[in-house]
Amino acid sequence: MLCILGFSICNDGMALREKTTITEHLFRLKFGGKGDALSVLGLGVGLVAMSNPLFWAAPTWALSLAGGAGMLGAWWLSERAAEPIKESSLADLSTVRQVAPTALSFHSDEVPLLRRPGEPKPKGIMLGIVQDTGEEFWLPDAFLIRHGWILGQSGYGKTVVMMLMLYQQMMRGGGAMFMDAKMSAADLLTIHYMAFATGRAQDLYVLNPGNPAMSNTWNPCADGLSLEKASRIMAVIEDTGNNAFYRGEAFRALLVLLSALDASGYRYTFSDLCIMFQSEKAFAFVETSLHQSLAAAKDKKAIFAALTFFSAFKTKDKEGNSVYNMDKVKNTFSALASKMQAFASGYFGEVMNTYYPDVRLFEIIRRKKILVVQLPTMGMDEAAVIFGHMFVADLRTALAATQALPDDEKPDPPFLFLGDEAGSYIAESWNRIPEQVRSARFAFWLATQTPANFEAISPELKEMVTGNTYTKLFFNLGTPDALEEAAEFIGKEMQTLKSLSQTSSSSVNAQFLKVGPDFGQGQSGGESFGEREQEGYRVAPDHLRELGLGECIVTYGGSTVCHLRVPMVQLSDELKAAAGQPVIKRRLPPNPHGQRVLGLQDKLEAFLDMDR
Repeated sequence: MLCILGFSICNDGMALREKTTITEHLFRLKFGGKGDALSVLGLGVGLVAMSNPLFWAAPTWALSLAGGAGMLGAWWLSERAAEPIKESSLADLSTVRQVAPTALSFHSDEVPLLRRPGEPKPKGIMLGIVQDTGEEFWLPDAFLIRHGWILGQSGYGKTVVMMLMLYQQMMRGGGAMFMDAKMSAADLLTIHYMAFATGRAQDLYVLNPGNPAMSNTWNPCADGLSLEKASRIMAVIEDTGNNAFYRGEAFRALLVLLSALDASGYRYTFSDLCIMFQSEKAFAFVETSLHQSLAAAKDKKAIFAALTFFSAFKTKDKEGNSVYNMDKVKNTFSALASKMQAFASGYFGEVMNTYYPDVRLFEIIRRKKILVVQLPTMGMDEAAVIFGHMFVADLRTALAATQALPDDEKPDPPFLFLGDEAGSYIAESWNRIPEQVRSARFAFWLATQTPANFEAISPELKEMVTGNTYTKLFFNLGTPDALEEAAEFIGKEMQTLKSLSQTSSSSVNAQFLKVGPDFGQGQSGGESFGEREQEGYRVAPDHLRELGLGECIVTYGGSTVCHLRVPMVQLSDELKAAAGQPVIKRRLPPNPHGQRVLGLQDKLEAFLDMDR
């Protein structure tokens, strides 16, 4: 019985996610049979042999046998105690399995993705309860990694279904990213509770540049090839078309510089780069450092190219000494340096200016961690959007590395990306992600309020994202255009148009001038019934407008359509009290072998004094 007590203590967090406690589960268990009897006997023999000094003089093999019997007995009883938890249904935790009232007159298709009572859980994620039958609708992993799009106006269930998906992903030990433009403290608190309930609290990371006290650290210059890093940094300058020449010059110069720093084994931050672009002494310090690194560098060509680049900015002063023409340096990098400054200081600087960041996206994916990214788009819109663009560029680098892994090392279950309110931070660079990352076992799910969120970036982006999302969920929509487009996505079918017409008439006649009583009266009637076929929407736009809170139409594969009600994950007050408030712990990884830091930010005061 000690092993059962230990099991209940170790799994207390997991048990709290259910409506019943571990004690109640154990109370309902019915122990009996040969297996249970032998396990109790083995546990008793092991405890007696290990705890009584009279048995310690027995041969080693006998003690080992007794200890093994005790361990097997403990394992068997623990497995038996876990059975009610393993067999519990997620739907039973959050909603009643019944057909709820709805205003929508639509019948779901018969699909093979249903879970009927008593059947084992499929390997996938439950999206909701089928409105017609009350059965669970499960999306297998094979369909999950074909990506999804969730469309609906605010307040009708987009975030609820994403939280449901995230909770299940946590329960089955998978990794996930949740990216949100609302920076909602309530959503972060809910995710913290879910992580605690599933025993995943230690796996939770947060990036929140709007509140550094509640954020881990991240450096977009930390990982990837020099070309990838340069592309991330260039995201700070918007490509307007009119600035193509100056943007191209800054990119080429930046790439040469980063290639040399990477070849020299230096780590650097936005702050380092901003200081170098504005201080002559910092510029000279970097050139000297590259000279010193040349002998030991593997890629000497990159360093030679940078040294040649540095020499192009040199000139002679009045005394004939070689000096840097900082006006030329600033002309090359001025726009870049001014935009980068917002991320080198202030709240964003507290999160991003670190040489050894907590958040490294390839490790997050490979180690199945949970990352919440909160973007302060309301108060710091421009900086938050740029931060999101750099993050997605870093994510693409991590996905390329994941694709290169052997199949047995790729995420299993698939890694889940959930982008809530994606219209606030989506960019053109997103277009290739849903096309190519299925091979990395990466599920890419986005939620927007209207299709126009994609089209505002470009029609091509809209086609590539919506065309590569196998599963689509449509909640109540707020505009006629969005309703019409959603109905088009759901599809059309041949429908029978029936018509019924009825006619009736009556008449009375008599002759005025005839003496005889001639008189006539008559009645007639008719009825006709007709049918004709015509193409019509499976779910009309007006019917989509009638969807209630938590109701949605799901379509997958472009042909199968179901009417779902999405359950809300609700956790007990006892669990919330046990979890407490989220506390972000900054990780301090050791300095990897052979890595050096540029460290210009630590020498800033000295550079300023010398420049004077």
